[in-house]
Amino acid sequence: MSTATRTVNIVSKSQLARLLATENIKIEHSRKAQTASFNTNTRTLVLPVWNKASEDMYDLLVAHEIGHALHTPAEDVYLP
Repeated sequence: MSTATRTVNIVSKSQLARLLATENIKIEHSRKAQTASFNTNTRTLVLPVWNKASEDMYDLLVAHEIGHALHTPAEDVYLP
């Protein structure tokens, strides 16, 4: 099966994210998102819906963003 015809199981990626975050975070799968992101205030993980991304790529996106869920403070750390 080629990468172009694979589909990522968004239910399993959502479960993986919640398990890694050790909390019931909100998860959105968005066709409009250009990349993954995590909102530390609303505790929402946004994952892009890419037609040609592999399962491994989604796992990496989830793991990276969950790192923010676990270790980035909720307050605005970038404001002067």
